Amino acid sequence: MSTPTGTDRLTLRGPEDVLAKIPFLVGFHPEESLVTLTFDEDRELTLTARADLPEPDLTPQELRAAGDRLACLVFGREVRYCLLVAYTASRARATPALRAAVTAFADVDVTVLDAIVADGRRWWSDVCADPACCPPEGKPYDLASHPLTARSIYRGEVALAGQEEFRRTVAPPAGAAREAAELAVARVVSAGSAVPAGAGVAAGLFARAGAGDRLTDEDVARVAVEVGDVAVRDEFWSQITRESADRHVEFWSDVVRRTVPPHDVAPAALLAFAAWLQGQGALARCALERVHSVDPDYSMARLIEQVLRCGIPPEAWEPPSVGP
Repeated sequence: MSTPTGTDRLTLRGPEDVLAKIPFLVGFHPEESLVTLTFDEDRELTLTARADLPEPDLTPQELRAAGDRLACLVFGREVRYCLLVAYTASRARATPALRAAVTAFADVDVTVLDAIVADGRRWWSDVCADPACCPPEGKPYDLASHPLTARSIYRGEVALAGQEEFRRTVAPPAGAAREAAELAVARVVSAGSAVPAGAGVAAGLFARAGAGDRLTDEDVARVAVEVGDVAVRDEFWSQITRESADRHVEFWSDVVRRTVPPHDVAPAALLAFAAWLQGQGALARCALERVHSVDPDYSMARLIEQVLRCGIPPEAWEPPSVGP
């Protein structure tokens, strides 16, 4: 199995390699999670997806529905194989979820290469019963000393300690930073910027940030207030492409980290969309959590959430055409 890593390709030769690479693919070390890797006919990685591990008290029907949701990830993609990894301290909790997923993928003609349970120290295969390679007591692994961990870090890839730490990368400001953000918003609103006349100012600040300038608190507040207007937000939304997604992720991440509710709703939604286009599903979901905490019915966030739930690939996105 192989996965792209910049300009070359990395070969994953076994479960230990997979376990060493997954944290860098999802951005953090998963816990109580079910990670799905899908591969094409040539066994090249096409998708990495993480979901919460289903609760242990689900009915067989609920487990099957959870497996079917995972299998939906293959639609719109060239998928021939998949590999499942359940991260949990309880093998008893993992096994029903893995078997439901194996059944669901078989129904859509996807071969499951392996279904692994990993508890942070040992891994077990839920598919292989050969004690020579998959002993019943599990096989130990150590991510800290694994060569792929060192390689990923050397390449600048990041794997945070856990999902909570990952959420904090787009958390609202606190303490003195929050007070400064609140004052900046108050100044912008009192100056009459609560009713923007187009995305001109915000677009200029986006260009400045792209050139390496650090925006002031008041600049960030002006951007957040302006994109709160749906027309301005949609101007930015229409300009996010797969080619520009990385710039938008960087920009809107900075805005979201430095913006206080309720002005963080539109910036967080734009971040979620850009993150999805960039293939960062975990970041997109964290940004959506910011939106939902303030406005659970925000329509743009609901659309992006539906895209993520259905496993629609970024390649399916066609930017709106610009008229003559």
